[in-house]
Amino acid sequence: MAMAVMTQQSNSSIQKLGVAEAYDICAEAYMTLFSMNPSTTRSNWTNGLASSLAPGSQVLEIGCGSGLMTVPFIEQGCEVTAVDISAAQIALAQKLIPSATLMHSDMMALEFEPESFDAVSAIYAIPHLPLEEQGVMLERSAGWLKPGGVLVLNFPAEVSQEKDDIIDFLGMHMYWKSTGVEGTRKLMEEHAMGLRVVQEELAGDPLPEDHENGLSNGGIDMFHWIKAVKEGAPGKN
Repeated sequence: MAMAVMTQQSNSSIQKLGVAEAYDICAEAYMTLFSMNPSTTRSNWTNGLASSLAPGSQVLEIGCGSGLMTVPFIEQGCEVTAVDISAAQIALAQKLIPSATLMHSDMMALEFEPESFDAVSAIYAIPHLPLEEQGVMLERSAGWLKPGGVLVLNFPAEVSQEKDDIIDFLGMHMYWKSTGVEGTRKLMEEHAMGLRVVQEELAGDPLPEDHENGLSNGGIDMFHWIKAVKEGAPGKN
C-alpha cells in the first residue's frame, strides 16, 4: 500500500512538472491566444464575477497565467492573490498586474486560513490535477471562502479520451483530466461541501480562424462553467 501511494504521488509530481514546463515554453503564445479573443465566454464569466465584488474584496485566482484574466479584479479594486505553476507565466503577470500578490506554486501546495477570500476563480486550472486531487482542491477552495463567497471554475464538458490523459495544446503535451459534465457535478456534490451551485453554462471559446493555435479541434473546446456560493451570510450574487 505504501509503495502504491508513493508511486501515485510520484506520478502526480511528474505530471505537474510537465504542465509547468509546457506553460513555461508556450507562455508568450498562450498570452497572445487570450489577447486575440477578449470577448469570449471566459471573459464574460470573469468580468461577471469581478463586477459582483465590492472594492477591497479578497480574491484568490488559481491558474492566473499571464494575468489577463486577473485585470478585471484589479480594475474593480479587489485585493488579489494570483497563483500559477509556471514561472514564465508569473513573470508575465508581474508586468501586467504588479499590484497583485503573485505566487509561483503548485495549487496543491497552497495554504490559507479558513474563510480568507470573498471569491475564488479557477479557470482552466483544476483539470490539470489528477482526479483524486481535484476533489481535494474543491474541498480546500470551499474552506477558503468566506460565508457568502463565490467560487467560479470550469471543466471540460467531455470525458477525457486522450491516452494517459495527455493533451496537445499549442504544441505542448500536458496532463488534463476530465470526467465530463455529470462527473463534474458529482465531484462538486461530493467535495465542494457547503457550496450551492447557482449558475451553470456549457459553452466554448472559439478562436480566430487564422490563428495558428496548434489545436486539433479548430480552436473550439466546450467547457462546463460553474458558479457556486458558500452558505452563510448572503453575498452579492
